[in-house]
Amino acid sequence: MKKLKLFLSLGVLLAGCFLSFAAKADLTITPTRIVFEDRDRFKEVTLVNSGKETKTYDVSWQFYKMLEDGPSAMELVEGPLTDFDLSQYIVFTPRRMTLAPGATQKIRLALRRPAEIADGEYRAHLRFRGERNEEKISQSKSSGTQSAAVKVNVSYSIPVIFRAGTPNVSAKIENVTFQRNPNNDMLEAVVTITKSPEPYGVLGHMYIYDQTNKVIGEIGNAHIFPEISKRVIRVPLIDESNLKGGNIRIVLGHYSKDENLTYDERTIPVQ
Repeated sequence: MKKLKLFLSLGVLLAGCFLSFAAKADLTITPTRIVFEDRDRFKEVTLVNSGKETKTYDVSWQFYKMLEDGPSAMELVEGPLTDFDLSQYIVFTPRRMTLAPGATQKIRLALRRPAEIADGEYRAHLRFRGERNEEKISQSKSSGTQSAAVKVNVSYSIPVIFRAGTPNVSAKIENVTFQRNPNNDMLEAVVTITKSPEPYGVLGHMYIYDQTNKVIGEIGNAHIFPEISKRVIRVPLIDESNLKGGNIRIVLGHYSKDENLTYDERTIPVQ
């Protein structure tokens, strides 16, 4: 019987639990976001092949729009959301690389800032598209077993952001409810955040503490990009032992601890 060939393509956007995605694809990307402030001109991203196979990756641009709510935080779109196309003003190298197991590759990005640009936040997403080939050979022709050649394409995207001018944006925790995740029965805090109307996004990191001040929930991409004014974020709570009859404290801060910026903080009773 002839060999059966099966082709599978998988695309994944880095939205929150990047480490779990990276474990599946045997790829680690650091950092998971690139931010050019007004005076920045150069940045870099590091890729590590943490798997057991040599893989080749192509690097290119994609564009995503943030959603207020839903199973995915982002939606793929055809082009930039602003008149200024950031992807046309950033050059990066290399564009293609082959990484042996354990190998590391740095990708260098350079921003060519135009002479005149309106204050605001501009974004494109850098995509890393990898290819892995696997083959299984049939035991024998007499057994009638088909072998399969499987080609798996996995892609990840991280946001690349340019903030022209001096960002001045605020955010507020508006509402908090609780629900059980039907897939794993974990308790989740459902947090609604709003931001002020400035043309900048909130680049946030959210922590949830129980009444003993222990971190029981964390989201590293608690962002609200400029195209939306509010976002609903679901945070799994990893420990419920001290919740009943107590309080939880939710802190929304800047993603970079060096900024020492807290957007908002709220304490909520748990029944």
